[in-house]
Amino acid sequence: MRKHALLLSVAVISLILAACAPSVTRSPEVVYQAEADAVYAQVVRTISTAEPLRRSKGWIISDSDRAGGFLAAQSSQIDLFGVPTGVQESISVIISPQGSGKTAVVIQGSGGARNLAANIMQSLSGRFGQPNVTGGAVRPDDDDAVWLEPYDPDDPEPNG
Repeated sequence: MRKHALLLSVAVISLILAACAPSVTRSPEVVYQAEADAVYAQVVRTISTAEPLRRSKGWIISDSDRAGGFLAAQSSQIDLFGVPTGVQESISVIISPQGSGKTAVVIQGSGGARNLAANIMQSLSGRFGQPNVTGGAVRPDDDDAVWLEPYDPDDPEPNG
């Protein structure tokens, strides 16, 4: 009986923790006709010049590995006095050379990073042309969402 109660407690705690975790979305893999170094530089420029989230100090690149093709950025919300509130948004970009001058890009981030993700995709498309989309987006609460358009929290059907 104690064993069943323990297992039930662990299951309930796991469900509660999963419900509290932030929603994360992954973009489809897109392939651009461009060298990885040029794509990487464009992503860095886009993040560095991105408009800050409301009540934040802006996006800061927190991890960067040009050779490995990985970038991560974070934005922390602040209160009226400029003190961090603990609420944090994040985004990561994986840049993979595909050979023959092609580069694959996948973006993953929290809900507050949707506009930045869309801006990165639009920036890359503007510089290198329309990509070849090789997969769909994955998000726990909406499998049909694709991060190719800016997020509008008032839109009942995003990307629709």
